[in-house]
Amino acid sequence: MDACPPFRAACYGLVMAWYNWSLRVQHDETPAAGRNDLMTAAYLPYCGRFISDDWAQRKDLREIAAEAGLDCEILSFEEFDRGFALVA
Repeated sequence: MDACPPFRAACYGLVMAWYNWSLRVQHDETPAAGRNDLMTAAYLPYCGRFISDDWAQRKDLREIAAEAGLDCEILSFEEFDRGFALVA
């Protein structure tokens, strides 16, 4: 796991998917990221920023990045776009 951060992140993604669709309270109306959305966690060690328009995916990927000790910022497109605002 220490030798291959993408493998660690993918494992955490699988565990998060199992939690979302098996253990989490299902009558809750909060959106949950799907397994395929969470498998993108394998890309987190390779990038400094990960942009997603899916709120549930961002939420879960932030938790995965924190748990795996990855230095990757997970942003919505709007958050990313604000970074290009002109400085007056």
